[in-house]
Amino acid sequence: MQSIGIRIITYIDYLRQIKERKQERREYIRAKPNEPSIILEHVDVCIPQSSQVLISDINLILSSTDNLIITGPSGCGKSSLLRLLAGLISNENNARNSNIRMCPRQNTIFLCQQLYLIQGTLREQLSYLRQAHGLGLITDYLQVQQLLDEFGLNHLVEQYSMDGQQQNWSQMLSIGEQQRLMMITALLVGKDIIDLLILDEITSGCDQQTEEIIYEYLQRSSLQFVSISHRKEIEKYHSCKMTINANKQAHVTMF
Repeated sequence: MQSIGIRIITYIDYLRQIKERKQERREYIRAKPNEPSIILEHVDVCIPQSSQVLISDINLILSSTDNLIITGPSGCGKSSLLRLLAGLISNENNARNSNIRMCPRQNTIFLCQQLYLIQGTLREQLSYLRQAHGLGLITDYLQVQQLLDEFGLNHLVEQYSMDGQQQNWSQMLSIGEQQRLMMITALLVGKDIIDLLILDEITSGCDQQTEEIIYEYLQRSSLQFVSISHRKEIEKYHSCKMTINANKQAHVTMF
């Protein structure tokens, strides 16, 4: 009987957590040029399903032309903050003045450290995020070729062709190649749909030169991006930096 009682209490607590998450003040609006696209007001980042605060009382306003890099020591909550921005975890601050305004989920792509590449042809791999957004297989070969050339992956078409045999790309390619392929897969969704890229150390397996090529391309595009990287050299591709300190505070600096 005691075990049943514990399970009932656990279930009631689970329902309470769901109710609290539904009450979270989060607004999804697709910003117009130069309008605020990301607003965080008195936001707390916690370990999921825990009351332990990683970052407290974040206040941030970014326009659609601002690109943010997040820095701080390991374990300070950088990745958790990105997951909060992507809508994967909730704001744990229940104060009335706590609020989140974000780009809609359907206009955001979150590329995390644990990559997911499909088993399929090269065309299917390059198209699966497009298909997730209701688009068809990629047919613009010129765009594909340009991106593959830009990111140093043009050898993939020569080796495997667009419609060759199915491949397990996560086993075939190095980490750096996987990261570049996922970036291309995201970019092929197109600017008509994607406004924001959330990048959690998505270039960690690339050398510095390749990483800078990727960020130079992103900077030339009209896409907004929020990223984590431990390389100080890529800060110049962002317009502002958030530094998370040991006191669980986030300080924003505009470049």
